Amino acid sequence: MKKVARILLIANFLNIFGYFLFAPLYAIFTQKIDSNLFIIASTYGIYAFVTGVSLLFFGKIEDSIRNKKRLVVVGYLILAFGAFSFIFVTTISQLIIVQIVNAIGTGIVTPIWKALYSQYQDKGKEAREWSFYDGGNAIIIGIASIVGGFIVSRYGFPSVIFTMGVMQLLSAFISIRLLKLAK
Repeated sequence: MKKVARILLIANFLNIFGYFLFAPLYAIFTQKIDSNLFIIASTYGIYAFVTGVSLLFFGKIEDSIRNKKRLVVVGYLILAFGAFSFIFVTTISQLIIVQIVNAIGTGIVTPIWKALYSQYQDKGKEAREWSFYDGGNAIIIGIASIVGGFIVSRYGFPSVIFTMGVMQLLSAFISIRLLKLAK
C-alpha cells in the first residue's frame, strides 16, 4: 500500500474512532438539553441534510482545487473544532450550529479523501484496499462505541467529548504529513 493511502487510512480511523466515541450516545447527550424527541431527531436530521448539501457542493468544486491534500487537513481541523464545541453546548440552537460546523467539515473532507484514496491505491489491489477502509471502519466503530460508553458512564460527557476532539485533531495532524509528500 502506498504511503499516501496509509496516511489517509490512519487519519480516517482516528476520525472515525473519535466520532463514534460520541455518536451512539448523541441522543442521550441531546436529551439533557431538551427532552422533546422531535427536537432531538431534528438536530440530527439537520446535520444529515447539511452534510448531504455540503458533500454535493464541495464534491463539485474540489475537483478543480489544485492542492487537494490541504483540504483533507482543513476538513479534519473543522471537525476537531466542531467536536470540541460540543463541550460548550447548552441550548438546541447552539447544538444546531455545532452540527452545521460538523456537517461542513464532513462535506469538505469526505469527497476529497475518497478521491485521494482512489488515486493512491495500488493497481490490481483496489478491492483489498477498499476493504481496509470499510472493514477497518467497522472494527473501529465497534471499539469506539464500547470505549465511548465506558468513558461516559465513568467520567461523563465532557470527557468523551474532549477525547473525540483530540482524536479529530490527531486526524488533522496525521494528515499534515500528506502535504510533505510529492504527488
